[in-house]
Amino acid sequence: FFGAPSYVAAQVAVLAVTRACADGQATRAEVRAQMARVNIPEKTSLLGIRIDFQKNGNLRHGGFGVYQIQSNGTYKRVG
Repeated sequence: FFGAPSYVAAQVAVLAVTRACADGQATRAEVRAQMARVNIPEKTSLLGIRIDFQKNGNLRHGGFGVYQIQSNGTYKRVG
């Protein structure tokens, strides 16, 4: 289950670095600013949700959870 979220996290980072390096170099501040501007549409997001961020860094359009199947067959959210 961690594959898709990890892929999208890497996608966000690569998009931000690529945009920050438009002039051939980038600072950490430029990359962070570009990360805040990332917008991956729902149709192209591997998670099936739009990826963009609030000012506090949280996903704007919901999130996803990580669940563990318990011995009795129920699901417990663990992340």
